[in-house]
Parts: sequence; structure tokens; C-alpha cells
Amino acid sequence: GIRDLVRSRGLGDVYKRQPLYIAQSTLLSRLKFHSQKEQWFSIKPREYTWLKNRPYPEQIAGQIFYTEQRIAYALEQIAAQRYCMIEYDDLCANPGEQLRRIQEMIAGVGYELKRTDFNPAPFQNTNVQKVENEEFELLKRACESFYNDVNPKGDHE
Repeated sequence: GIRDLVRSRGLGDVYKRQPLYIAQSTLLSRLKFHSQKEQWFSIKPREYTWLKNRPYPEQIAGQIFYTEQRIAYALEQIAAQRYCMIEYDDLCANPGEQLRRIQEMIAGVGYELKRTDFNPAPFQNTNVQKVENEEFELLKRACESFYNDVNPKGDHE
């Protein structure tokens, strides 16, 4: 599982991005690779059997929500100093600072790392709407329903 993957590496970086924009990217990937919104793309969380019968905006939001839950659970099992949580917005705005944070994390657990003055320039944040308004709203509502509901699956468990 994810926990074993993280543990086998010993150290890791975790990148966080707003669920709505992950959902939009997932939808665009479904269209790019399968030419249809309803065709599953990427990892299948444990809840896949339930999600696959939902409308595509709920499939996508659920896929992101449940995957993030599993990652959060896996991270609870390892010491916080063994990974570096990086927000996508921060990475775009100041990649050099995020690189320094990773270097500090590595040094903090006793690994010697050649210090570098490499300081990449900020890059464009792609957290912007790329789909039609109606599509974006469907994804937004689906994400809100998963992230704001304590038990998103309701009676379907």
C-alpha cells in the first residue's frame, strides 16, 4: 500500500493541491486518454466499486477524496520529520524555498546532502479554470459534497 511505499523510501515529499483543480485535471486526463468523461483514469481507491456507479463528477471527487484520506492515514504512521508537506501554490510561487525545506528535512534525519545554491524561478500556477463554467460547477459541487460531508458515502457503505 501507500504506507509501505513511503516507508520503503524512508523519506518523502507530499504535494498538496486544491481538490477542485485536481478534479479538473483528472477530468481533462479522462478526455485526453479515453475521449470520454465517464471512463476511469488513474488510481482506483478502495471505494472504487461504489464510486464507479456514481456520476462522473462524483467519481472524480470521490477518487481524490479517498486517495487523500489514504495518504493522510499513511503519513500518520510515519514520523513527521521524515516527509515534507508542500503546498502546490507555495511550490509555484517560491520553488527555491520549497527545495530548501526538502534539503532541511533530509539533513534533519542525518543524511548528508551537498548544499546547492540552485534557486529555480517561480513558475505559472495552473490552478485556473480550464473547462466550461457548467463543468467547473459540477466538479466544484462534487468536491464540496465529499470534503464537507463527514460520511460522503451515506447509506451506501
